[in-house]
Amino acid sequence: MLDKAKNDIRKTEVFCFDPELIVEITSVCDLNCPGCYSPTLRTTEKPEITLAQHPDMFMQPAALAKALSNLNPTPRSLSLRGGEPSRHPLLADLIRVSADVCETVWVETHARWLAVNDDRRRDWIQTFKQTNAIVKVSFDKMHHLRTDILRDITDVLEAEDLRWMIAITEPDQASFQKTRNRCDWVEDHRITFQEFVTDHRLLVSPPLGTLSVAGRLQTQPTSHFE
Repeated sequence: MLDKAKNDIRKTEVFCFDPELIVEITSVCDLNCPGCYSPTLRTTEKPEITLAQHPDMFMQPAALAKALSNLNPTPRSLSLRGGEPSRHPLLADLIRVSADVCETVWVETHARWLAVNDDRRRDWIQTFKQTNAIVKVSFDKMHHLRTDILRDITDVLEAEDLRWMIAITEPDQASFQKTRNRCDWVEDHRITFQEFVTDHRLLVSPPLGTLSVAGRLQTQPTSHFE
C-alpha cells in the first residue's frame, strides 16, 4: 500500500528546475550543435581516453566533495552539467557525491546514452535509482534529438521508474510550443521552458553560483567565460 502511494505521488510530481548551485563537471561534448553557447571540446572519442588526454576538462569526485564541503550555506539542490555529463567516465561517482549533500540533484543531458542498451546505461540507471536524482533531458532545435529517439528515451525512463523531466530551450513561446508539440505524449508537469541565451550561465541564476570544472565558484552571471 505504501509503495502504491509512493508511486502515485511520483507520477504526479511537478518538476521544476531551481538549483541552488550549478556544477560544470566536464568541458567535453560529443555533439556539435549549431548555436551552442557552451565552449567545449567536441569529440566522440571514448570518454576514458579523453579523460586521460585532457584531465583538466573533467571534475574529479574528490574535488567536488571538497568544494561542496566548503560552501556555506550547504546547497539543498544542485545540477550537474557540461559539456555533456555522459562524457564523464566518473558520472556515477559525481552523482553520489552530490546526493550525499543535496536533497535534489539534476543531471542535464542530451540523454542519447539512454537509447543504447549497454553496461554503462545499466550502471547509471542504478545510480539514478539509488540517489533519486533527476534526469533532465534537453529537447529543442539546437540539440537535434529526433522525436523517435526521444520516445525511446522516455520509454526507458518510465520503464525504469526514474525521475525525469524535459527542458525545451527556445527563443520565444511560439518556438517553444512547436517543440512542445513534437513530444505531445509527455505530461505537462515534466516540461520546463528555458529561454535561449547566448551564454549558458544566463539560463539560470542559482543563488550559490556556478562551480567551474576547475572548482572555482562564480557567484554572478557573466557574458563571457573565465
